[in-house]
Amino acid sequence: MEWVALRRGDVLAEVATGAAFADWLGACAPTSPLAAIDPYRDLALDGPTAARWLDALRAVRAAAIAAARDDHEARSHLPREPAARERILATLIDQTLARAPHHPALADLIALFELAIAEGGSVRLVGD
Repeated sequence: MEWVALRRGDVLAEVATGAAFADWLGACAPTSPLAAIDPYRDLALDGPTAARWLDALRAVRAAAIAAARDDHEARSHLPREPAARERILATLIDQTLARAPHHPALADLIALFELAIAEGGSVRLVGD
């Protein structure tokens, strides 16, 4: 599948993902529009619909960050000083998410949606 940000027919950005990514998104947000992704069908999302999808994508990212934070707080020996603790936690969370199989594609997809919305464009999903 390929996600394409468009503005008046011009391609602004593209992100390629697979069916496994669509399955993962659906499992992460079973009550959001993300759960309805069919990796074999084309789908066009206008501005307001793209904004709802962006909110759902951001919620998935926020949940992943919260889970990584909770995990590191539970099993890491972190300093008590708040600023140092937050810097170390931020680094650990970034490292954890960078190793997660679908998080880099999620970050790219969020950026694509943000660009499309900022440019007054739309997003198109081209199925496999």
